[in-house]
Order: sequence, then structure tokens, then C-alpha cells
Amino acid sequence: TGRVRGANDRVSAAFIGMGRMGNSNMQAAMKQENLQVTAVCDVYQPNLEKAVERSKTQTGGAAARAVKDFREILADKSVDVVCVSTPDHWHPYMTVEACKAGKDVYVEKPISVTIEEGQKMVAAARKYKRVVQAGTMQRSAAHFIEACDVVKSGRSGDVTSVKTWNYG
Repeated sequence: TGRVRGANDRVSAAFIGMGRMGNSNMQAAMKQENLQVTAVCDVYQPNLEKAVERSKTQTGGAAARAVKDFREILADKSVDVVCVSTPDHWHPYMTVEACKAGKDVYVEKPISVTIEEGQKMVAAARKYKRVVQAGTMQRSAAHFIEACDVVKSGRSGDVTSVKTWNYG
């Protein structure tokens, strides 16, 4: 019952890694009425400062706490959930440590660089009874599903090479 919240309670969220994806995730999260961005974390000062400024739009002026060391966020008992949007090689370690600290986690893709790291993440989520979600929302978008269907159906012929780009 310790995790049960009242109808008026808000989830305290911290965001680790405030580059393009971290800021995008924070902006989407701030639209949720039951979530409050309480801390943002990045080792790169310009990203950290931008995130603090953006966090003010949710509260009408009160800024999220700026943190450079993610371990401070994990040690903070008032933080309920963390969003990990750091460079890929940090995803497994931060997710496992967040689970140990009693935080639920949203982690960007790829969740890990190796299969073994992914297995450790799953084991930590289960051991500490945490919710861990991987960011795979692009797989749900209609144009991605259609592209997969085109390839799977054979309409595109034999695929021998694929090039992709990301425009942002």
C-alpha cells in the first residue's frame, strides 16, 4: 500500500539525459496532469540549463531541480519515476540502479548494447518489482507499420540494402 496514491497526488518524475530525446520526453510528460517534473539531470551544462527553463512552463515559474550526477536523483526518495535518455551505453546501468533505488523507469532505445545487459535489466525489474518501459513508440506509428508490411509482403522485391536518416 506504500505505493498507492490518492486521486490528487502527482507522480514525481526526474529526467536523466537532457539532449534532444530527453527534452522531447520531458515535454510529452509535462502534458500529463498527474505528473510533476521535479528534477532534470545532464553533465552538459547548456542542456541542463535549457531543461530547467523548459520545466518552468509546467508550473508557471517553479523550475525543476538541476542535477549533474544521476546518483543524486536515485538517492532522492521523493522521485517516483525516472526517464533515461542518455547515450546508449548508460541505459543498462542507470536502469538497474534506478530499479534498486525503487524507481520505475522509462528507458530510451536501444535499451542495451548487448543481450547480457538487457537480461540484467529484466532481472533487476523483476527482483525489485519495478515497472520498466522501453521507448519504442516509433514502432506503433502507421508509416512504420506500413513500411514493415511492404518489406514483409515482398512488394519491394528482395531487399539487399537499406539506408535511413533522421531529420530533426
